[in-house]
Amino acid sequence: MSTILSHGELGCLTWSDPLADEGDLGWETSERNAGLQWGVDVLRRWHKVPPPASPPPHPCARFIGLLEQANNLELTIRAHQLVQHGAWWHQDNKLLTLFSASFYDGQDNYAAMLHVPATDCHSHKTLDPHIIRWRY
Repeated sequence: MSTILSHGELGCLTWSDPLADEGDLGWETSERNAGLQWGVDVLRRWHKVPPPASPPPHPCARFIGLLEQANNLELTIRAHQLVQHGAWWHQDNKLLTLFSASFYDGQDNYAAMLHVPATDCHSHKTLDPHIIRWRY
């Protein structure tokens, strides 16, 4: 097993999280003391809008540049952040955070996974994902 460092591109990707308040915008230093936190405006740009001319100077500048790209996405699904009910829809329901370990580190949290029916994967319709929660 290897440890994911708190710095560098992989650290930024792993430890960066969305800002908790839906109205928060822009970039902030992460409460984890690693990575960054981003607002709903950053997620909107990640999904649709062309990137700015250059990313701001920061140790995570390349990661920021990736998030500032336009990708023509409707939904981003991420993990690696404890959420109490196993799943958390946020940032205009365009971001889903899943956490797959119940009772993590002594917490009384649920775990969750996402099930996307196979028929949804091969069609052009909107996905109809089902979140499955458990505690063991």
